[in-house]
Amino acid sequence: MGNVVAGKFPGTVRLQVDRPPAEGYIAGQKIRGAVYCTSTKSLDAGVPLNVDAFLVGKERSLVKYEEIEYYYESFINAEGRRVREQRARTVTRYRYAERNVVAMAIHLADISTGVKQGVQYKFPFQVTLPQDLPSSMHCQEHSHVYRNYGHYDYRDWAQIGYDG
Repeated sequence: MGNVVAGKFPGTVRLQVDRPPAEGYIAGQKIRGAVYCTSTKSLDAGVPLNVDAFLVGKERSLVKYEEIEYYYESFINAEGRRVREQRARTVTRYRYAERNVVAMAIHLADISTGVKQGVQYKFPFQVTLPQDLPSSMHCQEHSHVYRNYGHYDYRDWAQIGYDG
């Protein structure tokens, strides 16, 4: 879980999520936290600032598997005849998949009253995770399937849109 400073905002932006339960977050639970920002210069009233937080989750998986591929080979046999025989070979293939499982934008504030240099501003938030959010993935190896992996990658960040 990380943070990003967007655009030309003169300062720092930090997103902090409250400590998760011992079992981690699961679908339908609330996540609480706050976005903290500190400007390195004073911004006058009327300069619009938009404070947003984001949560994105992706599922990534890779499966290595083998297939039997059939082909024909022609050759001249001992009697001088052209013969065509079916052959088989094992071909290793890989299948990679990636999909978004959640993409949430949380608008926290529009500020146009000005920002003081060196003052830390706090924007608390609370968001409920979708009920259909996958929480784990299990890959089982078989004799004909090798080196599988699958995981969910969740990222959060905050940004401040600034037109100054």
